[in-house]
Amino acid sequence: MPLSSWNRHGSTLTIVWGVTHDRDRAWRGLTDPSLVPRWLGEPLGWDLAVGGRVDVDHGSGAVSRSEVLRLEPPALLEMTWDFPDEPRSRVRVDLVHDDPARTCLTLEHVALRDDLVDDYRAGWMTHLSYFEAALDGTSLPRQQFWNLHASFAALSRPH
Repeated sequence: MPLSSWNRHGSTLTIVWGVTHDRDRAWRGLTDPSLVPRWLGEPLGWDLAVGGRVDVDHGSGAVSRSEVLRLEPPALLEMTWDFPDEPRSRVRVDLVHDDPARTCLTLEHVALRDDLVDDYRAGWMTHLSYFEAALDGTSLPRQQFWNLHASFAALSRPH
């Protein structure tokens, strides 16, 4: 499993994921609007520049609306995270070379409401599984998303 670790510190969730591709490929998967539907959702607006808008339809009318805060290709993307019926939070993704064929992806979701942290933990782990498959050139079936989410929720639940 590419999950290296996850941690919750207050309202911040951090997930470290080992990607079996070089950093340029991981960056492309993160930022190329033609690959985003395979792991996150359908881009409705994609202005990937500081101050730009990134809007993604996650299905069933759930659209995240974000503003790009920092962009340092191919290493860092940080943006607001405005999801329906939730307070604004921030998502930051750092990509660091482990070796030529491996990248360490660190996703930090900051300022989450307390009751959302566990669901986002399973959600991001599920999305990152889809992300890894997209980088491999395959797509995981969309209809399996919630089954995989439930598995991650059960596996990562604090005991």
